[in-house]
Amino acid sequence: MNLEPNLYSNERIPLESVKSFLSRTLPQLEWNQSSNKEDVVLDAGCGPGGTTYQLVLPLFSNVKKILAVDLLPAAIDFAKNHNSHPLIEYSVANLEDCYTRAFGDGPRNFEPWSSDVDDTRAGTPFS
Repeated sequence: MNLEPNLYSNERIPLESVKSFLSRTLPQLEWNQSSNKEDVVLDAGCGPGGTTYQLVLPLFSNVKKILAVDLLPAAIDFAKNHNSHPLIEYSVANLEDCYTRAFGDGPRNFEPWSSDVDDTRAGTPFS
């Protein structure tokens, strides 16, 4: 598998079809209905940042921050150099490590939206 960010960023993003899908889906999910300057959007696995900049940013331009993370430092460096914006914060992160820091080594086979999840231990895994 080739993980060079400059090669990945040259791939055509099917932007119009994704925008069309999201314009129908976001209202059904009630996302971005009342987002404000206190909200933070997470783009997990942002790669070189093209989708973050071209798609996520226009959809969530009124939030406090868009936190875009990827496992590969080269992808984050590319994103910072080619897809930067004051609202976007690019960071190298392994989400599995962030989970472990936030929740310890507890079981991982739960539905994160279920009412029996204790998220009070989460803290701020990216800080």
